[in-house]
Amino acid sequence: MRSNIPIVLLGFKRPQAIFNQLQSLNELKLKNVYVIIDGTDQITQEIFSLIFNWFKLNPDFETQIHITFRKKNLGLNQNVIKSLNKVFKKHQNAIILEDDVV
Repeated sequence: MRSNIPIVLLGFKRPQAIFNQLQSLNELKLKNVYVIIDGTDQITQEIFSLIFNWFKLNPDFETQIHITFRKKNLGLNQNVIKSLNKVFKKHQNAIILEDDVV
């Protein structure tokens, strides 16, 4: 049975950490994962490539992934507020993870 509770994965300048988190989440039967990256243009492309390369290697990953890249660094406070407001418009609850949570 798939979980109806979405995961929100907040990230910054740690593309390897995002990759590791997504690998771990692949083992769960989730309906929705929101990946929200706060950072500059330089890291956005690196993270974008990493995430989609991972999906190409895992075509059986059935979770709906919603990816948001912030070109301007909003900072932790504003990024969390804006990100969670976006998710809670669609869902009543969520599990929130940061990219550096092991």
